[in-house]
Amino acid sequence: MNGINRDFLHLNLVMLLNSFLPLVVRNISIPSVEIVFYRTLFAFLLLGTFLYYRKMSLKIPRNEMFKMLLSGFLTSAYSILLFISAKLSTLSVCLVGMATSSVWISLLQPILFRTKNQPLQELLGINAVVGLYIIFNSGFEYGWGLTVGIIASFFGAMLTIITSKLALKHSPFVVTFYQMMGAWVGTTLFLPIYQYYFSKNGLQLGNVTLPDLGFIFGLAFVLSIYAYSVMVRCMRTIPPFVVALVANLSPIYGIIFDLVMKGNGQHLNAGFYLGTGLLLASVLAYPLFNYYMRRFQEQQRQLREAQVSKDIDGRRISEVAVDIEEKPPFI
Repeated sequence: MNGINRDFLHLNLVMLLNSFLPLVVRNISIPSVEIVFYRTLFAFLLLGTFLYYRKMSLKIPRNEMFKMLLSGFLTSAYSILLFISAKLSTLSVCLVGMATSSVWISLLQPILFRTKNQPLQELLGINAVVGLYIIFNSGFEYGWGLTVGIIASFFGAMLTIITSKLALKHSPFVVTFYQMMGAWVGTTLFLPIYQYYFSKNGLQLGNVTLPDLGFIFGLAFVLSIYAYSVMVRCMRTIPPFVVALVANLSPIYGIIFDLVMKGNGQHLNAGFYLGTGLLLASVLAYPLFNYYMRRFQEQQRQLREAQVSKDIDGRRISEVAVDIEEKPPFI
């Protein structure tokens, strides 16, 4: 198995783990902002301890550190809004909102990096969202939860694009450490604003229970350290848009797990199969299209090189013929 296929497999494992995130959040009693505060705090402290004992250096150029810390602010915004979406709506509606990240990436990447628009990416991203919408048939019963999830995906898309660039230069653990630290700092700075304008009952940092701490510790260790670091490493070989498309499989994994655990097949209706087909078509079409495009471009390159070589050989033959004609014959 080559490196790209191995990373693609690991990325699917990460998305399988991420499919449980909204379910875990709904079982924590404290509000979303407080969850993010503890989760990011635990994450960068645990990862810092791990790096210290592994004697891995955290020294990087200041400008790169600044980028990672700022991207951590995006992590904070994404996590807070995602958790709010999970609290306001259902697991399915929250995951539908998350799935719009592929659309955001197809729109943002040309703007941030001045690249050409990719109509195929936009069509596949929209197709993935349509597939998820059909699966869950969410309607507008949880309109606010869906809206917050879509806004969260905007920040998640920006984070994915920036992280894909950082992953090419630095260790995934170092990127994760500084981003989690930045996320904790960003959440801490937001707490006074949150307490004054948004929180009805004030901050509830002291109301965390032991079960809450257990769930938050699991989020920090499994999703914020392990899964996030693996995803950062996969971004070295997998484009951001493909990462976002594979992320759309999280709802499917969640449904399959729920069916296996409960042994209930009533959800497998025609809408489920139709939506899953559209979703899988989006995930598989892009890498297949890229594969055949690369093959086509490689064939075109080889044809051009062969033509150039043929032209050069033709000129050489002509030059030799001219030399023979110009030189007097030997007597």
